[in-house]
Amino acid sequence: MEFQIKAQQKIARTFASMIERCYNSDSPSYYWYGARGIKICDEWLQDMSAFAADMGFPPALDYSIERIDYNGNYEPSNCRWATAEEQNNNTRRTKLITYNGKTQSLRDWAKEYDLDTHGLSGRLRRGWDMEKSLTTPGRKSFDEGQAEKKAKTDATWKAKGKLYQAHSKQKRGQKLSKAEKEIIEAERERVKANANLEAWTDNKMQKESEDLATEIENASMFNPTIADLHNAGIASLRISEHLKVPVGVVDLIIDRHNNCPAPLTNSRRKILPSEIYEVLNMRKNGKTIRYIAKSTGIPKSTVHLIISKNLQTQPAL
Repeated sequence: MEFQIKAQQKIARTFASMIERCYNSDSPSYYWYGARGIKICDEWLQDMSAFAADMGFPPALDYSIERIDYNGNYEPSNCRWATAEEQNNNTRRTKLITYNGKTQSLRDWAKEYDLDTHGLSGRLRRGWDMEKSLTTPGRKSFDEGQAEKKAKTDATWKAKGKLYQAHSKQKRGQKLSKAEKEIIEAERERVKANANLEAWTDNKMQKESEDLATEIENASMFNPTIADLHNAGIASLRISEHLKVPVGVVDLIIDRHNNCPAPLTNSRRKILPSEIYEVLNMRKNGKTIRYIAKSTGIPKSTVHLIISKNLQTQPAL
């Protein structure tokens, strides 16, 4: 009897909430329902008892109403009672995948094969077929992945939940409190400070690139001396120490001298500041020295020099 009373109260609250989010433009949820054209069928809208008769009691009090087609209206053929997990698995962002004649969400496939959802998604993005993606054991189980995701979400919401709520209200054109305005303004200042820091870093890298280009160009003036010393059998490292020129530049000049029958001063290609800047950015993004050299056309020895000079890393072997 107690369950029936609480279930009836839940049905009444659910009916009121449907009307609120579909027809009240001041409702926080109107943006996702009424503004998208979601409506309630006339039979339910005019008589709550018809809604209660069609839906019946929920299986448990933690169930809520769900539209089977999330783009459809509230009507008997499109509504059911569902758990929060089922609702989260049926949204506009849900990706449905068909495999062996069965269609379900990526999350359901991951749960069925006990795989981490993020890991399964990554496999598919890398071009794995569905069979290999599902049958290859994963580093995390489904429950481990969900627990890690929940912990990360909780930490993010704790840190930025109020900011997200303020942005949501602002997007819907609702009035913001003084505290919410202060939160948004603080976020703007933080983004602006980060942008200024990034611009300063880019300018610093550009200046260092220009200085390095000048250094390389000046070192190229030693071409005849370096070539003569090398032809005399002196090692590159000894030449570098004697002339105070980076060993990478020495190797570059020797390679060019040996490969070019014409005088090097007429045939060498000058390394431009923009090219050095490009090398640094590619390295910053995790590209290998071999990849950078192939993409830019700059010898690997020069790529070694640029990286060791500007990023303080050991030259690659």
